[in-house]
Amino acid sequence: NMELRFDAGKLAIDVLRKRQGKPYHEVGIEVGIAPSTIYRAESRLPLSLKSFTMICSWLQESPGNYFNFEKIESK
Repeated sequence: NMELRFDAGKLAIDVLRKRQGKPYHEVGIEVGIAPSTIYRAESRLPLSLKSFTMICSWLQESPGNYFNFEKIESK
């Protein structure tokens, strides 16, 4: 069996790289979301679907790039 998994680590790395040390409030304005949401993305914390898609747009990445199928071991 396969399971779809969200790769919060990849998103965190991509956001951190693109932010390049800019203040959270500045990046929040660029993205159109609260500065705390940028921090949440970098910290691998849960995001709303809307925030996630806005961050993906800012990153110029498809949301699908942050999901992977993983094989689940049968018990």
